[in-house]
Amino acid sequence: MDIRTLFVANTVANFAFALGILLYVIGQHSVHGSIAIWGKSRFFAGLGFVFLALRGTVIPVPIVIVAANSFLFTSVLLSVFAFKSCLARPHPKFPSTAMVWAGFLVLWLILQAIGIPEYMRLALFTFYFSVCLAIVSRDLAFGWSKNSILQKFLGIVTPVFSLLAFIRGVDALLHPSQGLFSHSASQVAVMFIGFVESVSTSFGFLLLAKERTDRELEMQASTDPLTGLPNRRAFQSMAEMVFSLEKRTGRPVSLLFLDIDHFKKINDRYGHDAGDRILVEFAGILRNSVRQCDIPVRVGGEEFGVLMPETSPAAAYEAAERIRIATESCRVEMRGESVNFTISIGVYGEETAFSPDLDAYFKNADGALYRAKQNGRNRVEMA
Repeated sequence: MDIRTLFVANTVANFAFALGILLYVIGQHSVHGSIAIWGKSRFFAGLGFVFLALRGTVIPVPIVIVAANSFLFTSVLLSVFAFKSCLARPHPKFPSTAMVWAGFLVLWLILQAIGIPEYMRLALFTFYFSVCLAIVSRDLAFGWSKNSILQKFLGIVTPVFSLLAFIRGVDALLHPSQGLFSHSASQVAVMFIGFVESVSTSFGFLLLAKERTDRELEMQASTDPLTGLPNRRAFQSMAEMVFSLEKRTGRPVSLLFLDIDHFKKINDRYGHDAGDRILVEFAGILRNSVRQCDIPVRVGGEEFGVLMPETSPAAAYEAAERIRIATESCRVEMRGESVNFTISIGVYGEETAFSPDLDAYFKNADGALYRAKQNGRNRVEMA
């Protein structure tokens, strides 16, 4: 296998990925944005390898050098941003792809005009490639989901490729006579490893992006979009698991049923956006006030619930009081005013939950909530 054959193989592989991603994006309703960026990176990589494969043909060598390097440099940078987007890592706003390519094109026109030798061009690209892979390795180590087996695998493999690229750059500086088209065994081996890296990273990235998309869709299906709390459907499923466990152990389970007082008046006076801010603010109070094992939920509208495993009614009452006090002391700025709001809470629990039923819990807690409203609001009532 010679170098030109590997360039052709890289061309075919990258264009195939680009086309496959394009067809996938067209046919899907929900696709993570990083996949489209990765598709662009494969397209530019394909263009770069096309020019490398055509070197020594009718196209003048200076044009091949400038075009191939500008396309490949753009491809590598797009790959970095695709990983950052997929892994939810912080990054500066990415300029248009055309601007990035134009910048690299100008850079390589200048380098070509200066007359930079081939071994230095090769070293420059491999060092640049190595640094970009190192950035991706860091993002894989700290980004998105550290529980993803695929992410861990890529986090191990990518630094290896980064190190190999760095070694190839050093070798290019130490052996200036071995250019890009050298048919030495080491050069062919390096190019073959590069081809394997390109294909394996593409497959790995697409699987990682799909994994994240699937998890996001799963999260959207089980989360209230405004507050980020579990929705009623997810809460029902989690409650069944809690009740199943407590039924076997006979330990207490309690439920808080919470309602924001005079919520309609807030909406009428300040608008629905202000009402949404109140809901989000209260959801934050709820998260910070309950234990990790407790399950908060937005039941609907201004109503919320908290299922508290292994919690007696008396302990649940104390927790409800803490939530009430934290809410009462909260202030939200609206139209230049500092607005406070309060909540009413109904508490129901069973000391020994041998036959717990979520509907019955809500019914009893709702009765206590009704009494809290009748008795003046901003209070906690036990069922």
